[in-house]
Amino acid sequence: MLTFLTFTFLYFLPVIIAVVRDCKNSPAIFILTMLAGWTGVGWFIALWWALFGKPERAANYS
Repeated sequence: MLTFLTFTFLYFLPVIIAVVRDCKNSPAIFILTMLAGWTGVGWFIALWWALFGKPERAANYS
C-alpha cells in the first residue's frame, strides 16, 4: 500500500508543484501528466513546465 501511495505521489508531483507555485498552466500540466506522464518523457516535460513555468502572479515579499 505504501508503494502505491509513493508512486501515485511521484506520478502527480508535477501537478502538485504547479498548484503550489500557482502556475497559470496548472490545468494543462494536469492533462499532460494524465495523458503522457506514463511515457516518462511526458512526465519530465510536465515537471519542467511546472518548475519553470510562469506563476499566475509575481511573488510579493514586502
